[in-house]
Amino acid sequence: MRSAVFALLAGFATAAAAQGPVEPSAEHKKLSGMVGRWDATLNAGGTESKGVMVFKWGPGKLFVVSDFNADMGGMKFTGHGVSGYDPAKKKYVGIWTDSMSPSMMTVEGTMEGDVMTEIGTGVGPDGKPMKTKMTTEMKGKDAMTFKMYMVEGDKDNLMMTIEYKRAPNQGKGKGKGGKEGDKKPDAKPSDK
Repeated sequence: MRSAVFALLAGFATAAAAQGPVEPSAEHKKLSGMVGRWDATLNAGGTESKGVMVFKWGPGKLFVVSDFNADMGGMKFTGHGVSGYDPAKKKYVGIWTDSMSPSMMTVEGTMEGDVMTEIGTGVGPDGKPMKTKMTTEMKGKDAMTFKMYMVEGDKDNLMMTIEYKRAPNQGKGKGKGGKEGDKKPDAKPSDK
């Protein structure tokens, strides 16, 4: 079994080397404004929580990898996502996993100006399939707003809003490699 996997990987590596590296497209580059460390204020059902989101470039600057940590009503919440652009689908694509669900959410979407709109499919709190709509609006280089809706028929019901502010002093205390966004995501939100 193991030798079959290695043979398959070797075949992929040989084919990839023959094609050369894939260059990020203009659509991939639109994700660059997210890269960095952000302080987050969540509002879900009238309850406010604080958190930290870190976005880093993933392989070949074709994907943005996100790590989220928050304290939600005294309970630790963690999440991890990967987002990119799929030229074959002509859509932004992504996955999301978090500590509140054993199921992975998959998303597809578009970007119009500074607003990304994604439609997701996952499992709801009742264990049944749930369709969601998410919008992320960039508000200059240091702020963005994320909204998540549960889609029921033709109605979008707002479930959560997250206001992001770029964390101050991103030039100081950089992690290994000295790249922006290299700070550990479990850091506490910055005090202003």
